[in-house]
Amino acid sequence: MRIGIFGGTFNPVHLGHLRVALDVKDVFCLDKILFVPTGIPPHKKDDVAPIHDRMNMLRIAAADVSDFEVSDIEAHRNGICYAIDTVRMLKEKYRGAELFYIVGTDAFSSIRTWKKYEELLGSISFIVMIRPKCIQDESYKIDKVRYIEVDGKRAFPDTPSTVYLYPVTQIDISSSFIRLCIKRGESISYFTPKDVVEYIKERGLYKR
Repeated sequence: MRIGIFGGTFNPVHLGHLRVALDVKDVFCLDKILFVPTGIPPHKKDDVAPIHDRMNMLRIAAADVSDFEVSDIEAHRNGICYAIDTVRMLKEKYRGAELFYIVGTDAFSSIRTWKKYEELLGSISFIVMIRPKCIQDESYKIDKVRYIEVDGKRAFPDTPSTVYLYPVTQIDISSSFIRLCIKRGESISYFTPKDVVEYIKERGLYKR
């Protein structure tokens, strides 16, 4: 089995998350995308919704895609959640599977600040969803890591210390913009699935 691990705060999940997940699943011939919402982010912000709400929104958003799954592996952990710990647990849970850690360019550019980042890079393949216009920018690159630019569909192997650079479809939506719209009393329709919009309204999320 080939599994893409898509970690993040998902605060809230939006259509951009879902669209790029579909793109990555197709291009890398993955069997499943595992969404892993962070319990307590390392760089915690005051406006992060409770983990149970973010998990519920993800489950609602992913319900129509059979190959999308939401993991609670970080939801029940005490303290800050680090990628290295999550990857260790998932490698134990999915023994024999090929695992790929999916991140955006912005997140990967700060990977040197992640806990035990060198060990993390050496334990799993990364898929970096890079903006097409940034493909030539090499400021985020790290020594002793192999970088492969992806330009077509293929079952790329799970090779540790390898980073696949994929120019993903760009959808100009962000969780921070959605939260700002809510604070302003503006509509968030068509930024996130309809049922997620209703969930946010019912729970009164992000109003403060």
